[in-house]
Amino acid sequence: MKDIDFNSLVPALENKSVDFVISGMTPTEKREQSVDFSDIYYTAKNMIITTKDSKIKTVEDLKGKTVGVQLASIQETLANDLNKSQDIGMKVEKRNRIPEVVQEMSTGRFDAVIMEDTVAKGYLKDNKELVGHLIESGEQDAGSAIAFQKGSKLTEEFNAELKKMLENGEMEKLILKWFGGSETE
Repeated sequence: MKDIDFNSLVPALENKSVDFVISGMTPTEKREQSVDFSDIYYTAKNMIITTKDSKIKTVEDLKGKTVGVQLASIQETLANDLNKSQDIGMKVEKRNRIPEVVQEMSTGRFDAVIMEDTVAKGYLKDNKELVGHLIESGEQDAGSAIAFQKGSKLTEEFNAELKKMLENGEMEKLILKWFGGSETE
């Protein structure tokens, strides 16, 4: 098992230094050009995380603010898309890891952070100075899948196991254990 920065995961598959990636990765058109994906095993929503004294609650409140995201994540793409489509004019700052992004916000360098709700819940639980607001969007929420080297025989094997786990309830138990059952909220 290897701990690799998120933005280096697809290159690690491409150069064959790893066989697969389980890291809450969402299949996108761009990523699918380089790697194969399993079926989606979990769907999450995005949240704005900020400090309790902040007046930021909605995407519109991010206008002109500095917002942190994880480099090469779906949330980086979301922030950039929001800037273009809604002309928010927020400054999007990227860091390699979520703890770095949260630290920058806690020290006042960022006004808010956009992250997946399952990840956010841990930070909200551990730090009572932070609050979170779901980003309401008409778009489909991001789904997580396992990424494989292009053409990998493992993709089909993993899909068969994922299907069993989804059908027999094992996946739901793991989601509740590791993500706190955020799908019910």
